[in-house]
Parts: sequence; C-alpha cells; structure tokens
Amino acid sequence: MDAEEFRQFVLEVGLSMGTARTPLIKPFWDAARFIPRGMGPLENAKHTIRLGMHLRNNPTLNLDDDGPPIKDEMLEGFEKEDLRYTLHMFNKLLHYCPVLKKVLPNIKNKADFDTIAHFIDKAQRQARTDDISRLKDRVLNALAKPQRGWHCHAAARMLCPRNQRDEFDEDREKFCQSVRAINGRHIDHEDWPSLLYCETEYNPEALDWGLLKSPFLLKCWKTTFLGPSSVTTTVPGQVKKGGRQTVAKMYGVTKVDEYSILYVALIARFLLSSVLEWHADDGPFSGMGFFKNALSLFEDDEWRNDTLAWWNAQVFGTKMPGGGTTNTIVRTGPSSVAQLKQQRAARRLQARQRRGSAAGEN
Repeated sequence: MDAEEFRQFVLEVGLSMGTARTPLIKPFWDAARFIPRGMGPLENAKHTIRLGMHLRNNPTLNLDDDGPPIKDEMLEGFEKEDLRYTLHMFNKLLHYCPVLKKVLPNIKNKADFDTIAHFIDKAQRQARTDDISRLKDRVLNALAKPQRGWHCHAAARMLCPRNQRDEFDEDREKFCQSVRAINGRHIDHEDWPSLLYCETEYNPEALDWGLLKSPFLLKCWKTTFLGPSSVTTTVPGQVKKGGRQTVAKMYGVTKVDEYSILYVALIARFLLSSVLEWHADDGPFSGMGFFKNALSLFEDDEWRNDTLAWWNAQVFGTKMPGGGTTNTIVRTGPSSVAQLKQQRAARRLQARQRRGSAAGEN
C-alpha cells in the first residue's frame, strides 16, 4: 500500500463511521466484526495495536519471566505475562484483519491511528451488540421471568459457583440474600460458575471434569454462530436453509476453539446477571479475570484436546480439537480456580513420579 492508497483508505474509513461502507472498506468492517468472536469481547483495539506494534518492532525484547528486566519507557509497569498476552492477541488481530499488515506501517500520526482504532472498536461493539440481541431471548426464556442476577433463583443457580451449589439448593433465597448483602458473600471470577458445567458431570476432586461441557453454553454457542434454528436440529452442523446468513457461514467457521467458547460464556453470564447494559464486570466479578482464568484451562493439552473434541463433535459432528465495586469482601477458603490449579499440579507431580519409578525399574 503506497502513501496515496493509504490516504484514500483512511479517508474512507473516516467516512464509513456511519452506516454506509464503501467497497474499499466493507471487507475491513466485516473482518473487524469477527474480532470479538475470535479473540474474546474484551480487547481494546487501540491498546492492543499500540502495544503490539511496539513489541513487534522490538523483537530483541526478552519477554521470558527468567530474562533480564525490560528497560523500555513505553512498557514500564507491564508484567511480562501481560506483554506476551498482548503480543499474542495482536498477532491474532492481524490474522483476522490482514489488511492491517499493509495499513499499520503507513501510520505516521495520532489522528490516523485513532481513526483506524476507533473504526475497529466500533465494528467490534456492533458485532457484540448483535450477538447479545440474538442470544437474549434464549437466555431470558430459560429464566421464565424478567428478573436477573441474584434476584432470580434460576439465574442465580447458574451464576452460583459450582462448588457452592449444594448450599445454594438448600435455601436459595437465603443464599441470594447473602450475596446481595453489603459486605456479604463473595462471588467473583475466582470460582467456576455452574453455567459452565454439565449437570451430570462434576467432581470436587477433579474440578475440570465436565467444566465447559455445559449444554446451556452449547446452545448459546450454536445460537450465536449457527443461528437459533441450529439448537433444535438433531444432526450436528445442520442449519435450516433460508433466512439470514449465519456468523459461521459468513466467516467460514468450521471448528470450535477456546476463544469462541469463552466469548459466548462471557456474553451469557452478562445476560444472566443484573447488569443492564453490556459490561464484562459485575461487582467483584472481573470479566478479564474470568477470561484469563478460563483461557489458562487450555494450557493442559490433554484437557484441551478432550474439551475441544467434545465441542466439535456436538456442533459439527467432528472430533477435531480445535461495573466494579468499592466494597471489600474477604474470601473465606480457597477458590475453585485455586483448587483446580492445585489438583492439576498434583496430577503432574504424580505423573513425573510414575515416570521416574518406571525408569528406575528399567
């Protein structure tokens, strides 16, 4: 892309902030709309692009935790783990919007940068709003009443941490009141909510068993990517002909991955909560904290392959793996996220010990 082509591109991006998209800009708009579905709904384009470009332009920076401290004024205050995450997301952004590979090197001033970033953010917001509207009826119909969050027992049961569900079921109203009370029960992103679990698969000694294999979440994913009619079909991947083009068809989605699962999970959780306008946070629950906790689940290769195989079998018939609060509420006891990390560490240790014993016998 030469300088003249770039100026025309930025000009048309600016003119396309409304509803009209020129032929030059329409592919960029469509690609940007897929970003939240492929990366999660929480990525800020301006932050990701600015930091990602800087990291890409400085490939000698050592992002390893064991490496030397980074001496870079722009990166001051960032943990290396966060920088690795941002670079990973920036590379995904370039994958979904390949035109940026030609556009970004031509950006020389703040005005052009802001125009491009604002355009991407607007496309993401509209896509997320469309998906929330599409999913709203399915989620709210499951509740059978207008109330949401901890004012509705059906919604609260899905929001309730799975390891506290027995206590919830003993006295639902008492449990809900304890959450709603000032300085009451602490429910945040450090526990796995029941909406993520299959009703028949839960083991407190192996908290990742059945986690993210929720029929409710599956229906939400299919509604979002394959359309509402896909939920009622008995054949995986089958969609009724006619009607609007589905997200999966438009973007060539042929497999389920962890990012699309977590995107739908966050939207579904928002719709179950009492937050009226989109916000990933809900009191002490942090959307980004939840997203990173859930993404870390997939670091276990065996669990990742099994989980994605289940999803792809259910969806496509294949088995490819594919607002804040000022209240300070003190947690009592370890969270289920922390417990699962301990369980996985213990399993890895046992596996190493078994391998060591086998090697000693030989």
